[in-house]
Amino acid sequence: MFGRLMVLGAAVSGFGMASPLLADGAEENRIVPVIAAPRIDYTLWKLANGLTVIALPDDTTADVTTSLWYKVGSKHDPEGRAGFSHLFEHILSRKTMNMPYNMINRLTEDVGGQRNASNWIDRTNYYETVPAQYLETMLWTHRERMAFPVVDGDGRVVGIVTNRDLRLGAPLESLVREHMTSDGLITAGPGTSLEDARDLMQAHRVEKLPIVDPAGGRLVGMFTFKDIEKVRRYPRSAKDARGRLLCGAAIGVGPDGEERAAALVEAGVDLIAIDSAH
Repeated sequence: MFGRLMVLGAAVSGFGMASPLLADGAEENRIVPVIAAPRIDYTLWKLANGLTVIALPDDTTADVTTSLWYKVGSKHDPEGRAGFSHLFEHILSRKTMNMPYNMINRLTEDVGGQRNASNWIDRTNYYETVPAQYLETMLWTHRERMAFPVVDGDGRVVGIVTNRDLRLGAPLESLVREHMTSDGLITAGPGTSLEDARDLMQAHRVEKLPIVDPAGGRLVGMFTFKDIEKVRRYPRSAKDARGRLLCGAAIGVGPDGEERAAALVEAGVDLIAIDSAH
């Protein structure tokens, strides 16, 4: 995409240099090219359970993409449990009651597709691109995440499964307990600083550090190697008291300005700037 923008920029510059000088008074007669976004035809409807569905047909490809967005993000993390929504994004990304750990990878990669998930301030999403004949299978995986998350009755940590545990492959019918690390599991308590978490992960050569309440052994959060990397790479990033990135947004001065501002406040934005240039 960056390359395309560069080509477009070069074309515009060349056009400007090749244009003849205009005589006085001719400026108002110049034809200004208009760049318009292409029309996107889509169908939108809402299911009885409240799920909004948007369908965009594209007959130029043999693939289909499914993408499900939840209006849940880091701003919904319970007090003292930063990273909670990110943790559950990882949990539901890989395993449900009827979808063994990492089965989603085989359902996509084994048919030439790809998948991923992400978590942000106000949303969590899961998406896959696969040959169109596997659309129903991908919808089934999303149904699994919505209806059958795996949660222990007492919420206590009994082990952890990472790619390292499954590097040599695991049968789809196998159980998580057959592959998870439970003995000698490295954990930390609430209030652990990022520096202490880094030292623990470095000392034990692990990339994920569950945060466990010592009173009842319940999982309350998780540090990951990516958390450490982000702090190292962006030491001056602006964050709130709970370690979340501050988010700002700009609005115009048009008639919809107040409505947009209210929507941004509801979404949890930290700063609203008014753009009065136009």
